[in-house]
Amino acid sequence: MQRIVIKLLRVIGIFIVSLQSVSGQEASKLGSWYVYNGFINLSPKLELFLESQLRTWEPITNIQNLFFRPYLSYNYTPDFQVGVGQEYHMNWTYSENKDDKVKTEEYRITLQVMLFQKVDRVSIQHRIRYEFRFLDEAGNQRTRYRIQLGIPITDKNM
Repeated sequence: MQRIVIKLLRVIGIFIVSLQSVSGQEASKLGSWYVYNGFINLSPKLELFLESQLRTWEPITNIQNLFFRPYLSYNYTPDFQVGVGQEYHMNWTYSENKDDKVKTEEYRITLQVMLFQKVDRVSIQHRIRYEFRFLDEAGNQRTRYRIQLGIPITDKNM
């Protein structure tokens, strides 16, 4: 009985947190993201990852950005992966009038390392990414870090 109550409290807590983040959105400015993610295993150690996204200021209309990014990754071990990718981004500024929108294009060449850990029931993913960015003929670089935690709610393992 106590386990059921704890699980129920977790679900209610997640629901409350999600409501707080959604309540900050204005109904008239609610946009949408259309995402495709695909993994293709070329061999036990080599994988191709494809991602594309279309983001809009309002559902279906008034495009904000569009991008496509393929990655080729090599799994040195089950806990360590390196990859290289190329990205193409097309962005538009927000405007009610389509003639006032400004479009920019960006190309990126990306090197990435991913580390995977498991601590008790929690799976942890670290991603370190180095990007060579080319935006309107000007180039620059940046480093990005992401940590992702996976915590199972109903089962002991992810």
